[in-house]
Amino acid sequence: MKSVFSSVSVVILTGIQGAIALLPADAQPVPASGGTGTQVHLRDGRFDIDGGQLSGDRANLFHDFEQFNLDRNQIANFLSNPEIRNILSRVTGGDASLINGLLQISGGNSNLYLMNPSGIVFGPSAQLNLPADFTATTANGIAFGSNWFNAIGSNDYASLTGSPTGFAFTMGQPGLIFNAADLELSQGNQLTLAAGTVASTGQLSAPGGQVTVTAVAGGDRLRIRQTGHILQLEIENPVATGSPIPWTLPITSLPELLAGEARLTGTSVAIAPGDVAVRGVNAQTATLSAAGNLISESGQMLTTGDLTLQAQDTVRLRDSVSTPLAIQAGGDLLIQGDRAIDILALNHPETPFQSAGNLTLVSDGVVSADSHFANGGQFSILNLANEPGNFVSLYDPIISSTGDVLFGNYTGVALKIETLGSIVGGNITITGPDTSLVGSDPDIPILTGGRALILRAGLPSLFNPPNTPQTVGGATFTSFTPPSSSGNITLGNITTSAPSSDGGPVILSTPGNITVGNIDSRAGFGSGARFSVTYEGRSLTTSRGGGTTGGTGDGGNISITSQSGSVTTSSLSSFATTSVGNGGNVRVNADRNITIGNVNATASGEGNGGAVQLRSSNGSITTGDILTLVPFNSGNGGAVTINAATMAQTGDIATFAESGNAGSVRISASSNITAENISSSTSSSSSSGTGSAGNAGNVTITSTSGSVTTGILITQSSGSSSDGRAGNISVSASTSISINSIFNRGSELGSIDLGAENISTGDVNFFGGSEFSATVGSSSQQQSQRQVDPSELPEDVTGLNPARSPQISEETVQIEANRRREFEDIIQPGFEREFAAAQDIRYTLTAIEQQTRTKSAVVYVFAEEDQIRFRVETGRRAIETSIPESRASLLAKVEQFYEDTQNVASNSSADAASETAKYLYSVLIKPIEQKLEEVGEDSVDNFLFSMDSGLRLIPLAALYDAESGKFLPRNTALALFQISLQQIFATPSYVTLKC
Repeated sequence: MKSVFSSVSVVILTGIQGAIALLPADAQPVPASGGTGTQVHLRDGRFDIDGGQLSGDRANLFHDFEQFNLDRNQIANFLSNPEIRNILSRVTGGDASLINGLLQISGGNSNLYLMNPSGIVFGPSAQLNLPADFTATTANGIAFGSNWFNAIGSNDYASLTGSPTGFAFTMGQPGLIFNAADLELSQGNQLTLAAGTVASTGQLSAPGGQVTVTAVAGGDRLRIRQTGHILQLEIENPVATGSPIPWTLPITSLPELLAGEARLTGTSVAIAPGDVAVRGVNAQTATLSAAGNLISESGQMLTTGDLTLQAQDTVRLRDSVSTPLAIQAGGDLLIQGDRAIDILALNHPETPFQSAGNLTLVSDGVVSADSHFANGGQFSILNLANEPGNFVSLYDPIISSTGDVLFGNYTGVALKIETLGSIVGGNITITGPDTSLVGSDPDIPILTGGRALILRAGLPSLFNPPNTPQTVGGATFTSFTPPSSSGNITLGNITTSAPSSDGGPVILSTPGNITVGNIDSRAGFGSGARFSVTYEGRSLTTSRGGGTTGGTGDGGNISITSQSGSVTTSSLSSFATTSVGNGGNVRVNADRNITIGNVNATASGEGNGGAVQLRSSNGSITTGDILTLVPFNSGNGGAVTINAATMAQTGDIATFAESGNAGSVRISASSNITAENISSSTSSSSSSGTGSAGNAGNVTITSTSGSVTTGILITQSSGSSSDGRAGNISVSASTSISINSIFNRGSELGSIDLGAENISTGDVNFFGGSEFSATVGSSSQQQSQRQVDPSELPEDVTGLNPARSPQISEETVQIEANRRREFEDIIQPGFEREFAAAQDIRYTLTAIEQQTRTKSAVVYVFAEEDQIRFRVETGRRAIETSIPESRASLLAKVEQFYEDTQNVASNSSADAASETAKYLYSVLIKPIEQKLEEVGEDSVDNFLFSMDSGLRLIPLAALYDAESGKFLPRNTALALFQISLQQIFATPSYVTLKC
C-alpha cells in the first residue's frame, strides 16, 4: 500500500521549501501603518515586537503587520507583561505568512493569536516557545462579544475587551494553514488551527492540553465555547448585523502556493478546500473537524482524554506499508463522517483504533471499517440521528469491546466481535472469508477459512483488550470503568450463504440471552456450514426465519446449546439440493424450555436426511413441523428424537425416503405429549427410483406421567416393484391415549402397541394385516400385553378396528382399471410407465391431507344413458349420488360449451358460454356439494376430477356458480386427475403429482 501522506510530504514540502527559499534575505515581521503603533526591533537575529494597542480593560494587546515571515533561525519575540491575557496580531498585506523560525513571548503568560486571511505556512523549522495557548487562523475577524477585531480596515480596540468569543470567515473560500513542523506547547495549553483548509505533515502537540484543528467553508463562523478546560469551536449561523469588515485582498490557495495541485500520491484524492489532513497529534484532548474531508495516513493521534475526528463529508484513515496508523484515546474516541467513513488500516499487527472509553463511528453514509478496534467503554456505529448505523468491510473487521457493542446492518467479510457486555446489531451478511488476517488470534482458521461470523458477548476477559499508553507527554490516561451489562446478543437476520462455494459458520456465544432473526448458511456448489450457538445463560430467541444452512453440497449442521437457559427460535433449516448432498443434523439442547418453529433437515438423491435431536433437561419442548426427507433415490430419511423433561408439543413430523430407509421417530416426556400427524414412510416407483421401497421407521411415543394426543400415525412402505418393511408403532401414557387414525403397510408389517388407562383412536388401518396389542388399566396390566381379537377389545378402547383396512371397493378398483386402459391405448408402444396401485387411493388422500393440511377428494363422474352418476372417494369412505340427466343432453351441452369458449371474442358466444357454464355447474358440481354437506364431508378443499369419456373437454375452471357469483376455482381448488397414473410424494412444503 502506498502512503497517502507521502505525497503531501513530498509534493507539498517541495513547494514549501521552494516558497521559503524565495523569502527575502531580510525576511522579518513588517509593521503596518494601521494605527496600533506596533514596532519591530532586530536584536541578534531576534525580532522584538512591542508597542501595539491595548483594549479598554488592558487585557488584550493588538498588533498590525503588513507582512509576517520568519526564516530559519529567526525569532519573533512578542513582548508582554503579566496583565496582558491575549496578544492578537493581524497580517494585512495580502500575502501568506511563511514562518520557518521561532515564535515566542516574553514578559508575561499571554495567549498568542495570529490572523492572516491570505494564508499561514509553518515550515519544517518552525517552533513555538509560548507560555500559554496559540491560535493560528485565516479568519477575517475575531469576535469579542458583538465587537470585531477586523483583519483589514479600522478597529475600535478599546471595545475589544474580555476574551475572544469566535471567528468569522465571510469570504467565499477561506485561506489555508499548512504545517510541516513539530509545533508543541507547554504543559496544559491549547493549540488551535482554524482555516479554510488545514494540512499538517508535522506533529501538533499539547501535552496535558488540547489540540483543535478546524477547516471551515466560506461564510462560516466559529463560536468559542469554554467548558472547564476544554475549548470547543462550534459553527454558528451568521447574523444580519455585527459582521467583520469583508476581506478583499488576495487569498493564497494551496495549488497557488505550490505552483500546482496538492494531490495524495497513490490515490485520485486531492487536498481540497475545506479538508483537514493531519499526520501527528499529541494532547490531552483533540478535536479535528473539516467542512470537507478529514484525511490521515499513517497518522499518530494520541490523547490522554477524548479524541474527536469529524468531517461534513468523509473521514478517510489509512496506514502504509512502512508506518502503522495509531488512533488512540485515553477517553472517548469519536469518528464522524457525515457522508462516509473510509477506514483501511491492516498493514501492521497492532490494533490501530483504541480507546479507554467509548469508541463511536457516526455517519449517514457508508461506514467502511477495514481495521481492528479495541475499547474500554461501549463500541457504537450510529447514524446522524443517533440510531444504529450500517457498516461494511471488504477485508478484515475485528472489534474488541469492554462495554456493549451497537450497530445496524453489516455487510462484508468474516466478522469477529468480542465484548464483556452485550451485542445489539441489525442484519448481518457475510460475503467472504477474512483473507488478510495474520497474527496470533486463535480464531484465524475460522475467519480465514470461510464466510464466518463470530460474536461473543459477556466474556470474563478479552483476548485483544485496549492497550492505550498510560501516559502521553507526561500526562496520565484517565481510568475508565464500563457500565455493567447483561451480556445479551440481539440481532436481525444472519446470512453466511454462498452462491458458488461453502456457506460459513455462525458462532454466537454468551452467558446471557440471544435473540436473532433468520440464520441462513446455505451453499451454492459447496457445503452448508456449521451453525453453532453456544451459551451458558438464560435464553435464545430467534424471529422471522430461524436458521437455514444448506447447498448443493451438504447442508451444514445446526447446533444450539443452552447450559442453563431456554431456546426460542423460528425455523431451522439445513438442506442440500444436489443428488449427493446430505441434510445437516439439527441438535438443540437446553436446560429449560425449547420453542422452535419448523425444522427442515432435507436431503436429495443419494444423500441422507439430517437427524433432528431436541432435548430439554428441565423444561418443555414446543415445535412446528419437522421434516427429514429424501424425496428421490436411495438416501435415508433422518431420525427424529424429542426428549422433554415436562411437556412436548409438535406439529407434523415426517421422515421420508424413496428406496432408502425412513428414520425413526421417538418422543418422550414426563407430562402430556401433543403431536399432529407423524409419518415414517417410504415410497418408490421405477420412474424416479428403483421401484423397490426402503423400510419404514418405528414410531415411539412415551409419556411417563401424562397423556398422549396425536393426529394420524403412519409407518408404511410402498413400492411399484416391492414394498419394504413397515415400522412398529408404540404409544404409552400413564393416563390416556387419543389418536386420530393409524396406517401400517409393508411387506412385513409392524406391530402396534398402545398402553394407557384410556385409549381412543379413529381407524386403525392395516394394509395386509398386522399384530395389534392394547393394554388398558394399571401398570401391572400393561406389562402382560397380549394380541387382541376385534371381538375381545376392552370397552375402554374406543374406535379401534384392526381388522379394517382402507380397501377400496371392487367398483372403484374396476373404475381405475378401465380408465387406465383408456390411457394405455393411446400411449405409444415402447413407452414405459409404472402405475400406482388403485387400492392406495385412500392412503394417498390421507398423505396429501397430512402434508398440506388440505382435504382432497377424488370425484368420478359417469355420463350414463339416463343419469349422471358420481362417486366421491375421500380419505375415509366412498360416497355416491346421481341426478336424472341424459348422456346425450349433457354431451351436447359440453360440445357447445367447448366451442363457445374457443370464440369468446364474439358477444353471442360469450353470452352462450356464460349460460352453459351455469348449467354445467348445476349438474356436475352442485349435486356433489349437496351430497357432501348432507353426509358431513363438506370441508373438501380440492376436487380431483376423474371424468368419463366425452366430458374431458370441459374447462372446469370456467364453470360458474350463479348462486355465489363465483367461478369454480374461487370456491375450491380442482384438477383433472387419474390417481392410478400418479406418483405422489411429500416434499418439505408441497405435494407433487407426477403424470
